[in-house]
Amino acid sequence: MQYAINLTASVETDAPLRAQWVELERFAPEIAMSALGHPPHVTLAFYDTIAETEVHAVMGSVFDSASVVRLRFAALRCFEHPAFLVWAAPDPSDDLSRLHAAVHEAIDPARCQEHYRPGQWVPHATLAIGIPEDRRFEARALAARAIEPFEVVFDTADCSAFFPVRPIARRPLLPAP
Repeated sequence: MQYAINLTASVETDAPLRAQWVELERFAPEIAMSALGHPPHVTLAFYDTIAETEVHAVMGSVFDSASVVRLRFAALRCFEHPAFLVWAAPDPSDDLSRLHAAVHEAIDPARCQEHYRPGQWVPHATLAIGIPEDRRFEARALAARAIEPFEVVFDTADCSAFFPVRPIARRPLLPAP
């Protein structure tokens, strides 16, 4: 089982990300993001193994005093490796970077999967995964188009195990100061 520490989107503001999920499901309907039972999110850290007691301690120490994070998304992109996926690119955010750093101060970054470690992490909201090779050209073209920028509020932190997605710990974030 794998584990991810995430910021999850507010139900009141997540519609633009969910709309992108629906639009991209045609490329990989068998792995639809909307079917995972997990809200739109930005992953801060990803582990192959971690003790649930450690997760609870870190969630409290990092997120009990953290405030909501507002992210503006103005572009879609694709990762080619290690797995092909389409994602929404947030504008740079000091608040998001601070939370990412705090998680990795609490848990040795060497334990985290390489692409989520400090200095290598690219903040993103995954929109589609598991797109077969024969559909990737079309998915790349869709991701390259201009989009109307939108803002999403991330008001909860969670740690989830998957697949299937199973919440381990959840913390509401404080209202913005």
